[in-house]
Amino acid sequence: MPRRRLNFLPGEAPQNLEAIDCDLLVMAAYDALGIKKYPKQPESRGYIPTGKLRKFIHLMLVTGVAWPQGKLWAEVGEDSGVDRVVDSMMETFSTAAAMSGTPGSTLEHLYRLIPAYFPNIFEGLARLFGEFLSEKRLAVTWLRSAATGPLLEPHWKDTSLGSMIMCDGIIMQLGMFLPRSQLVCGPALVFHSTPGEEVNMAEFESRTNGLKRTVFLIKGKTIPGRRWEGGKTTWQGSLLNVKTPRQEPETRTYGVYLPEPWQTTGEFTYGGQGMVLFRLEPIHEVFPIEGTKEHDYMWFPEPREGRRSMITFGSPGRPRRWQKASWPWPSLAHLGGVSLMVDGGMKNAVFLHDRRHAYSFRPSVLDEKRVVNEVLAVERVEVWRFR
Repeated sequence: MPRRRLNFLPGEAPQNLEAIDCDLLVMAAYDALGIKKYPKQPESRGYIPTGKLRKFIHLMLVTGVAWPQGKLWAEVGEDSGVDRVVDSMMETFSTAAAMSGTPGSTLEHLYRLIPAYFPNIFEGLARLFGEFLSEKRLAVTWLRSAATGPLLEPHWKDTSLGSMIMCDGIIMQLGMFLPRSQLVCGPALVFHSTPGEEVNMAEFESRTNGLKRTVFLIKGKTIPGRRWEGGKTTWQGSLLNVKTPRQEPETRTYGVYLPEPWQTTGEFTYGGQGMVLFRLEPIHEVFPIEGTKEHDYMWFPEPREGRRSMITFGSPGRPRRWQKASWPWPSLAHLGGVSLMVDGGMKNAVFLHDRRHAYSFRPSVLDEKRVVNEVLAVERVEVWRFR
């Protein structure tokens, strides 16, 4: 289409503004600047402000499966547990925004983070619109089931058991990526540790053996200046002292979802495509298994010295020399990929995420070059069974 010239000189105001086509005005400006190619899309993209995204995440949490009906319209700030969960989830988006240099979360961030970390985040919309429209046909199966049974076990609020890791907020957070059909009636407590006391592994194994659809939760504080090296016969011998800037211990919460039955043996590994390793605090990250079963495992390693079993979740698989009949193993594992190892007394733990490793869980969508090596002083361990 031939271009029309605007008959006025630079710096001269047009006589009739209403008669001028805006598109022609833009084309004339490009011609005056000597620009021959016209962009089809704007160079800058929009973003979601942090405050508005926080309110949206809070709304999706309180409309989830585990939130009691009476608290559906709870406001931000009314429940400290829920606010803590929102902080962890917002930290995921804030980290992605800080890495890309944007003042808020963009559409690209949502495309990258939601399928990996929050695949169920929009499932609360059905309940939300059902409350607005009061239509029975909008009710979903899990919502009807939730109305017929208790959401929480009686011992959930039992103060005699100490401060629980599991709470309403954690259930909501798990509902972001675990099958919601298993979260309807709430989990049953299988095992919990006592602060300041070592765990009896025989008791732990007897309580968990054969159970399936369980969540293993561990909470502790980081030990600055310590890193995991592995390859030694003892836990302390496998730690490495490193020089780091002065840091204060920080709280961490990790967990593992294991759909398969527990097998308390150190002679072989098990696990599968349904096992999920995740971090809940201070940032929400999920590492579903992607790979062959040889490299994704749960294992009770038992070194020759010390004779104290440990629990290892993660990857890669054991070195080839360990596949031979040499149990108990001569040394502790060299962790790699994404791994969580808990000491036999469950007073120490280590989390390692090395994206550069050949075999791992799903890599972090936040930073593919990040290496996380954290040694924890464990405060509490819990195992919950979902029906």
